[in-house]
Amino acid sequence: MRLFSLFQSNALSPAWSYTSPTTIWRLMLSGDGKIIGESRNADAKRLSYFCVDDRTGKTLWEGKNFGEDWWMGMEAVHGGVLLLHGFAKPDMPQHQRMTAVDVETGEILWSNAELTYWFGFHERVYAYRDLFEKRIGVSLNLRTGEVEERFDESFDELHALRALARSEEKQDAYRFPEPIAEEWLAGSGSYLLQLATQGETLAGEVDFLEEKGITILGFHLRAGDETDGVRYRNVLRVIDTARRKLLYSETLVKDARALIPDSFFVRPPFVYFLKEHKTLIALNVWKS
Repeated sequence: MRLFSLFQSNALSPAWSYTSPTTIWRLMLSGDGKIIGESRNADAKRLSYFCVDDRTGKTLWEGKNFGEDWWMGMEAVHGGVLLLHGFAKPDMPQHQRMTAVDVETGEILWSNAELTYWFGFHERVYAYRDLFEKRIGVSLNLRTGEVEERFDESFDELHALRALARSEEKQDAYRFPEPIAEEWLAGSGSYLLQLATQGETLAGEVDFLEEKGITILGFHLRAGDETDGVRYRNVLRVIDTARRKLLYSETLVKDARALIPDSFFVRPPFVYFLKEHKTLIALNVWKS
C-alpha cells in the first residue's frame, strides 16, 4: 500500500491564488510584500506584467507592457521600484535601456534609452554606457532618473559600492529551498522523503526547506509511458515534521518536458508556488 493512500485529503488549503492568462515566466519579490510577475505568450510574442500583495493576493495592477510587446525583461526590484531592461537588438542577449516603474501603482517613473542597469544601492541606481572608446558610469536618482554623479576615469569606487550593495542585499522575509543535506537524510529525513515520494523513483534533485516545524519538499517523478520522450511530474509535499504527517500534496506541473528547480518559496504563514505555469498560489501553512 502506498504511504499516500493513508492521506485522502489535504489538511491545508490555499489562502489565495492569481491566474495569468498566459505563462508566468518569472517572479520578483519586493522588500515590502509585493510579488511582481512577468507573463509571456510565446506564440503571439506578447508580454505583460502584474503585481499582487503577498499577504492578501490583491491584484495591485496587471496587463501592463510599458510600451514594449516582447523585447523587455525584469532587471531588479529596489526601493519600491521595478527596473526593466530592453535589448540592444532583437534576439541578442545584451541588455540596454532602462525603465523604472513604481511597484505600488504600476506607473512608469522614468526611462533612459542610453544606459544599462548595473546595480542599486540605497536611493540610487547605478548604470553604465558604452561609448566608442570607453565605458562611463553614472548614478541616478532612483525615483526621478536624474543623473546625480558621473564616473569617467575610474570604476574603482563603483566596484567598491557594488560589493557593498551585494553584501547588503537581503530578502529576509522570504526563504528559498536548498539541497537536501546528508545529515538530514541520516536522521528523520529518510522516512519523510519516503512519505513524500510514496515509494516512487525520484528524477533529479529535491527542493528542501524546514521552517517552524514544517518540512516542505519539491521534486520530480517520471510521468507517462515516455513514447514521446521523457516527461516529469513536478510535485510539492508539505509535512508536519514532528508528527511525520503529510499535510498537503499538489502536482505543480503534470507533464513537464524538463526538470524545474526552485519550485516554491516561503514567507510565513504562506508557501508560494506556481501551478501549471499560470497560477500563483499562496498556501496557508502556519495559520495565525
